[in-house]
Amino acid sequence: MAISRQVDFEPDGWREFAQPPAEWWGYAERVRRMGPLAYWRLADAAGEPATDEMGTLDGSYGGATDHTAAGPLYRDPQNAAGFLGDNASISVPSTDLLNGVSACTILFWMRYSPSAVNQDGHILSRWPSSSVGGWMVWADASAYQSGRSRTVSFAADIFVGQDVRVEGSADLVVPGVWSFYACTFQGGDALRIYKDGVLDREASTSAPVMTTTSNPTWIGRSAAAASNKSFRGDLAELAVFDRALSAQDIESLHGVGRGQLRLADTGG
Repeated sequence: MAISRQVDFEPDGWREFAQPPAEWWGYAERVRRMGPLAYWRLADAAGEPATDEMGTLDGSYGGATDHTAAGPLYRDPQNAAGFLGDNASISVPSTDLLNGVSACTILFWMRYSPSAVNQDGHILSRWPSSSVGGWMVWADASAYQSGRSRTVSFAADIFVGQDVRVEGSADLVVPGVWSFYACTFQGGDALRIYKDGVLDREASTSAPVMTTTSNPTWIGRSAAAASNKSFRGDLAELAVFDRALSAQDIESLHGVGRGQLRLADTGG
């Protein structure tokens, strides 16, 4: 059976795509149908709240933020949120987001702006200090345990004397380039970091659940110190799930976001 195709031209050459089926869901619709706890597309106009597509956790922008940068998704006109310096952030009402869950996934698209990753920048955080429990995902200038630089780290439980985290490979963050990241936690098994749909690093853990905390949720900064933990760059399509998405799900989402459609094996 012949498969109809469409061909597009892009700056790096010709790309061939299978024609989408009659019922075709773009990236955003696929994420919604997967049932996240919260999904901030971060495509809000200036003066608008940071809208949660799931309708429960709208946030408030603060500091110097930009709303004009083009987003990362193929043929999707939505913009991204730019975080321009200290105190640029989104505050989300205090919630029990991920409190005590046995598994979770945090997805986001990131374009780091400075030419070098020379300081930490928190992406999603419920962590005020090393003496109080919490969790966070951040662009990491120099990873605490491994010493790897210019990476992404994900800590699921932080207390004095207890640290459950996974640290990505060196140079996982490439300034000026949109990339897709997924961080997963499976209690009693492992924490994992994926970049552009591919598993990068994993770390085993015996911790059964995520930290329970009363700390507020922040996007683009830490609850601890905005002045030296602020993210600098563009963020888009930030989603939080209370389950660990499979490697296949993560790979598929990246492909859809990039405009790639994988056909089922037809045997020829």
